Amino acid sequence: MGYIATLYISPLYTFGEQKMEHHAEHPVFGKCQVTGVKEYVQRALPEFCQRLGLNSTTSKTLESLGCASLQAAAAMIETSCMLGEVAPLKESREFWLKLGQVLVGHGSMLVGEDYLQAAMNHLQSGGNVLLIQNHRSGADTLLMEALVNQYFGYDATADWAYMSGHAVNLFLLPLMFTAAVRRFQIFSAKYQSTGLPGMADATTMGIQNVKALTSLSRYCRQGGKLVGLYPEGGRGETCMKRGESKTSCIFKLMAHNSTSLLILPTYVDGSASILPVVRGSNEYNEVFMHARVGTGTLSIGKPIPWEALEQAAKEMSDRLNQPCEQSICDAGLALVAQLAPNAEQRGPYETIRFSRPPA
Repeated sequence: MGYIATLYISPLYTFGEQKMEHHAEHPVFGKCQVTGVKEYVQRALPEFCQRLGLNSTTSKTLESLGCASLQAAAAMIETSCMLGEVAPLKESREFWLKLGQVLVGHGSMLVGEDYLQAAMNHLQSGGNVLLIQNHRSGADTLLMEALVNQYFGYDATADWAYMSGHAVNLFLLPLMFTAAVRRFQIFSAKYQSTGLPGMADATTMGIQNVKALTSLSRYCRQGGKLVGLYPEGGRGETCMKRGESKTSCIFKLMAHNSTSLLILPTYVDGSASILPVVRGSNEYNEVFMHARVGTGTLSIGKPIPWEALEQAAKEMSDRLNQPCEQSICDAGLALVAQLAPNAEQRGPYETIRFSRPPA
């Protein structure tokens, strides 16, 4: 799902009418919420399928895959909390793919498949791709991968990786979904600023972030890798948000090796029809409570060489008198905003534009 941004964390979670505290002490990161999740999922999955109006065959398949994903995630939640890179779980991947088939309805569209093909050709030649996207809903990644899979086959997204907010890896319920994708787990600036009880201290979070970035650098040196990034650092409501300047380090890290880097802008629209943004203590249970069959569009822009984006960011810094880090992030999201359907959805990037678009 679109759990790339860190969500708000409460010390107590409410699943339906049942409240469950997070137990399972972790030596570094405090408590991983585990207790009662299995029992809840066993009840929630059939209710979820019934609410969606699925037939018995689809329901049984989804229930079986969901339970298998939960079991696999439960076996690795403790160790995954301490890793800079976490590989996808086979069981979770199968559940994820089926969930995409169920929730992404007919009428959903992919626009710009030729640009995606160009990016895939770059991957096949050994280059890397940084995919940047707006963050509208927790279903952004699911919608994107489902549409790409429909056009290019299920192997197309199998090795895609994402920068992931670390919080979702500390709690079993969202992990049964996010374990479907390869993740480099960072504590975002937003998460670090919350100061909630039980969270790791700043030093520990800093060590984890270095570990994630080191793992990302090692991963990208192999070449032929695509990494997804949501530079806004959190989900917007109806429009884009100003990007987080610290995400510029991802651009720089992927660029500063011997492998050619393309920046691939993408824009998702309509993902909230699949999974609405609902704030509050139930955010980690949003799929079972709020997901529905919906339609959305994935628009893909022209891949831009890193060097062209870097030059455009420098010009933006000079013109707007702002730090280079913010301009790198803004330049990337300005490319994304060009794919938005109207001025309202572009948000701050209706006015934060290129004086001369990168070639």
